[in-house]
Amino acid sequence: MREIKIEESRCSPVAGHQPCIRRNGLPDPWSKKIFPPTRKLMVGGSNPPTGSKITLLWITPDAERICETAMLSCRNLFDNLPFDDLSFNQRLGIVYRGGHFGILEHASASFMIENISRSFTHQHVRHRIGISHAQISMRAVELDKLQTVIPPTIAADPESLDSYLAVWKNIRETYSELRERGISPEDARFIAGAGVQSQVMTTATFRAWIHYLEERLYKGAQWEIRGVAEEIWRQLREYAPNIFDPKWREYWE
Repeated sequence: MREIKIEESRCSPVAGHQPCIRRNGLPDPWSKKIFPPTRKLMVGGSNPPTGSKITLLWITPDAERICETAMLSCRNLFDNLPFDDLSFNQRLGIVYRGGHFGILEHASASFMIENISRSFTHQHVRHRIGISHAQISMRAVELDKLQTVIPPTIAADPESLDSYLAVWKNIRETYSELRERGISPEDARFIAGAGVQSQVMTTATFRAWIHYLEERLYKGAQWEIRGVAEEIWRQLREYAPNIFDPKWREYWE
């Protein structure tokens, strides 16, 4: 099993960057300087945002060791097997093939997903079991402070892009007019389309992330959520390479 070394007083959510300082033993997710932008997944044309940003805020320290400890507490899973001679990967194979996914509920990871559309979040927040979301509120954030997400097919066609941006400009101007007339943000926001920019923080157990990835990596998934799922999977593999190894996908829930 690969050793994952995390110092007791600090953690490293993103490989190669300054570790996050802990407050009262917990990582401080609000120290923005430790969360640099990651790979951009979307085409935004000339109109920001130019791409989504997926940041790993926190992951269970020694996550694979924690899950292995959970396996060891369920020795009945390994009856009639030379238990002590099994590697972590062999034990993991028994877990996946036997459908014992509860073992993976002992580790979790939190991501901040930014510069994505409300079309994305409407799909994303449908995942509820073993997963929690905190999304930007359009009652608290004015529409004129947000941008729109532009699908790649529209961004690639100048005429379509001009039409799209013209509609977005009209939406923002009309929103401002409604607000000037005293219409509240919670009512004026009804004019916004599914492409309006949003952000969401999501925390999930490894079991829940596996289910999410199984659903959203599918080739028929919408391009935006599939791209986010690919980046989440890439980052999870950095810290739990055995658990999120592609070879186990056929057994995922």
